[in-house]
Amino acid sequence: MKFLSLISTGLIFISLGKANNNIDIDDVNLASKLIAGISVDVENSISSKEDWKKHQGAMSKAWERYKKSNLLPMLEWSGEYVSEDQEKHKDIRYPFSGPDILHALHMFPDAENFILCGLEPVGQAPKSEILRSENSAQALAEIRTILEESLRFSFFKTLDMRAELTDAVYKGTLPIMCLFLSGSGYEIKNIERLELNKDGTIINLGSKNINSDAVRIQAKDQNGKIINILYFKTNIANGLIKKSGFLQYLENIPKGLSYVKAASYLMHKNYFSEIRNHLLYHSKVIIQDDSGIPLRHFDQDQWQMSLFGNYKKPIDLFKEHYQEDLRQSYEFRSTKLSFGTGYKWRKGQSNLMLAQRMKSGQPSTVIAANKKPEPKKEKSDLEENEVFKSLDFRLKLVAKSIIDKKTTNENKSAFIMNKYLVVSINNGGSKSFLGKTINVVRVGLLNGKLMREKQIGSIFSVKLSPLNEYPSLLNWTIKNDLPPTPKEEIIYIPSQS
Repeated sequence: MKFLSLISTGLIFISLGKANNNIDIDDVNLASKLIAGISVDVENSISSKEDWKKHQGAMSKAWERYKKSNLLPMLEWSGEYVSEDQEKHKDIRYPFSGPDILHALHMFPDAENFILCGLEPVGQAPKSEILRSENSAQALAEIRTILEESLRFSFFKTLDMRAELTDAVYKGTLPIMCLFLSGSGYEIKNIERLELNKDGTIINLGSKNINSDAVRIQAKDQNGKIINILYFKTNIANGLIKKSGFLQYLENIPKGLSYVKAASYLMHKNYFSEIRNHLLYHSKVIIQDDSGIPLRHFDQDQWQMSLFGNYKKPIDLFKEHYQEDLRQSYEFRSTKLSFGTGYKWRKGQSNLMLAQRMKSGQPSTVIAANKKPEPKKEKSDLEENEVFKSLDFRLKLVAKSIIDKKTTNENKSAFIMNKYLVVSINNGGSKSFLGKTINVVRVGLLNGKLMREKQIGSIFSVKLSPLNEYPSLLNWTIKNDLPPTPKEEIIYIPSQS
């Protein structure tokens, strides 16, 4: 009996030992709120301390300022430009992210699965006991230092963050991600340690207080929606991304949305071509700043590019990654951006690109219609003041309009107004057009479907006719985002392309 009792006691001890090694989710939520600067009524022993009161004051101001200047405008921008894509695709790839779940949550509020990665260690789940210890003041000061960059500049400095997260009292990316979730109104429901196999499969190690290079956080928003955040400590340079199994893991995830911000211009380099090619092939939408995939890698026949903000040149640290084609595209056409992001984090200096993959087999944007005899002639601003019934040009797209939600809701079909530079004249036409810009309408919406459009800077040949030669089309809505011209110009339409 004594032997059996010892065995039973041993079993009970082992079981209790395992239970004690489990992550305490209630305590994680408590600690996450407190380090985020959120008061918790039941925890007076911590919230009454002077070091925490100081922390709360600083964090409250930082949260309030950053939500107003960045997070809420980002949420509004996403609702206007990306909401439809989020309804279809629930998986977000966010390479080079580090622990930055904060901006991903506000850029993709309808997403369900976020895949983050970086070189920073996972670390341990936050515990409230640290805030009761003599290390409390140091721990809170470290949190403020680490978060100052993200809540002010919108990004982490990779080398600084790696050292800070390794040496901090709250070690690793896990406490920062938990803090961001609590600060964004989420309740953490579970944390699971993961192991990534070389074939891209994942082993669930359970909710343990152990070390691992991957972790899954499950959280619930205020409306009850569950999201999953997966973070992998991994190097995604060529070769290493395959060796670790991370590329195989990404390839098993459904095609969806990708986000790239403050990525050190690594995908401008050949030795990060594998992750670059993966994103180009496995993304339906890519939202990025200029530190992401260079513009030249986007096939203009596959991607529709929309530019927001301003682009002049990178910061001095990355000046060798200047993109002349991107600068020219921004010079011709961009939409105002209401928040700062990336390395040029000040509002008015930031840039953001929205790349949307066009559907294969989309119908041509060219309208086929019967011409009417003796069209009414209008005056042109060209030197010879004449309108040609049939023009055969080689054009360069310099500015274009974009179909928005309002246009889609109010119209079944609609034109977009684009501006083109006449690069050359085909078939010996009049030279008066050479070097001039002309306005051309193309079909942007047809029977409720968005049509494909070429990229800014693309050059192609096309035959044009004045729009007024097609009376049946004159009642179509024309979505025109172009700057107003000093006097009326002739509007043309492709007669074939």
